[in-house]
Amino acid sequence: MERLTEKSVRALLPVRKPDANKGDFGRLLCITGSRRMPGAAALSAMGALRAGVGLLTVATAAENVPILASHMLEAMYLPLQTDVDGFLLDVSNRELLLPHMERADAILLGCGLGFTEQTRALVRFVLQHATCPVILDADGLNAVASCIDIGQNAGTDRILTPHPGEMARLAGLSVAQVLQMPANVARGFAGKTGAVTVLKGHRTLVAAPGGRLYRN
Repeated sequence: MERLTEKSVRALLPVRKPDANKGDFGRLLCITGSRRMPGAAALSAMGALRAGVGLLTVATAAENVPILASHMLEAMYLPLQTDVDGFLLDVSNRELLLPHMERADAILLGCGLGFTEQTRALVRFVLQHATCPVILDADGLNAVASCIDIGQNAGTDRILTPHPGEMARLAGLSVAQVLQMPANVARGFAGKTGAVTVLKGHRTLVAAPGGRLYRN
């Protein structure tokens, strides 16, 4: 197990050229936030901006857009259609999302989506059609707990970010088992699924499919 330090993390970040522009730093699509959880969309999107993404598009419930825009002037917004409870619809949003998915260098999926049959179908659609790395978090993880191999053969990298409860559901274990042997669980799950597994906690573990393990 390797320990992540400020020095080791800085070494992973590319040096930015003085004459660079936002187009040099990647295009991220965040599919996040039901009407009830605009904060999840805001926190994840602001985290992406702080990490240095060049072009950010936030795809979220239409009602969230004015809230988010008041906090993030840099982002672009894609208002999505929702049901009467404010959760994203599946088929209604596919044509809206596809061109943005095709242009994206990475997709963040799941923060604050809520968990309905519609959002679950939408998550599966994105995983099946994404051609870039996908980061799955929160309700994105819940949506694929019973079929974690979905999109596995699509040739795209996947990063999963479960907390112990989500990890237990994904791996078919109890929370107690996950907490008892977190390193083994994270490493084994990454090896089985081919996905980078970020097991969140007081000391977050990052397991790569090849067996490398890092502790934050």
